[in-house]
Amino acid sequence: MFPRHGASPLNPADARELRLPLTSTLSPGALASHLPIGHHDHHHHHPDNHNTSSTRRGQGGRGGAAAAAAPQARAVASGACAVGQGLLGVARGLGLAYGGLWLLLAGYRAVKRRLLRRALREVVPALQRAGVTFWLDFGTLMSLARNNDVYEHDNDIDMVLLNPDFAEVKEQLSRPGVLPRGYTVEWAGKSRPLGGGLTQDWLRVYLPGKVMWADLFGGFEAPGGADLIRINKNSHCDVPRHLVLPLGSIRMLDSPQPAPAPRDVAGVLLHRYGPEWTVPKYASKGKDTVEHNKRYLRLLRALGRIGLRVQQRCRPLVSQQHLHHMGGMGGPGRFGMGGMYGGGGMYGSGERGWGGAGRARVHEVVDEEEEEEEEEEEDEEEAPPELVVD
Repeated sequence: MFPRHGASPLNPADARELRLPLTSTLSPGALASHLPIGHHDHHHHHPDNHNTSSTRRGQGGRGGAAAAAAPQARAVASGACAVGQGLLGVARGLGLAYGGLWLLLAGYRAVKRRLLRRALREVVPALQRAGVTFWLDFGTLMSLARNNDVYEHDNDIDMVLLNPDFAEVKEQLSRPGVLPRGYTVEWAGKSRPLGGGLTQDWLRVYLPGKVMWADLFGGFEAPGGADLIRINKNSHCDVPRHLVLPLGSIRMLDSPQPAPAPRDVAGVLLHRYGPEWTVPKYASKGKDTVEHNKRYLRLLRALGRIGLRVQQRCRPLVSQQHLHHMGGMGGPGRFGMGGMYGGGGMYGSGERGWGGAGRARVHEVVDEEEEEEEEEEEDEEEAPPELVVD
């Protein structure tokens, strides 16, 4: 038992810590002066001291675990950031590639369109100088009928020669002065038999450098007076004879001279492309399913669906109402006789006929339609605003 009064015996551990002799007897005040601040008697712990130490150790353990997990969280966040930045870079790269390709295609089509106009202006007079009977057809005819221009997505100029001797035509076009300098004429087609003695052989007139061309197909009248002209492109391109002959003409760009065209332009285009021929359709060949289903056209349509083409949305340039008055299917009805443009054909006799066998051009219809629309727009501008109550 320790005495209740007097100095407390010095603990050996404390004595060593304080560097005091074990036998030293110090007063409480002197001993306190040697003890470090916060030092407590090992024999007089507060009852809560043990619990407090345990709590601190527990808190220290949880803090250590959190501290150990923090670097892992930072690493995960850093990795997520890197992935996000990588995806953003990929998206930016794809966007730049898409935009660059779009601009490249736009520039290519602009150049191609100028070359197609050049081919049209120069090959048509050359064939006329050579004395060849022909007409414009397919996409070239359709585009001129729509808006008196070449189609920006077209690849060539399409012409059909009536009952041609291709070897003789090639010789005539190859003579000096017939075609402009730099033009060449070569055989095209795959020599496949089409029946009736026809083969897939035609001529191709190349511009200088072979950057663009005009295809010269053959249109052969069926024997026995049948109402059919067979086109040696493929079996889906044949056309009724009465829609083509006798030939008419159509306005060609800014040329003062019209180009040869089928007698009934609207009828031929209706036959080839259906009633919606006035509406541009990208990479479409109408009823020519052989050409329409070719691999390159399927690819073009797929690219077109994601915007990789240069095509403005435009209204039809020839209305169905005017088509109704054109005539051209050889009998009464929607495209039949008695229309605004005469009997049974756009180029037949009638109200606009020239000496009984007139040739009313599609561009005249377009001009009238534009005038009517301008008048309607003026009426709308003059009309007072209308109050609408929901």
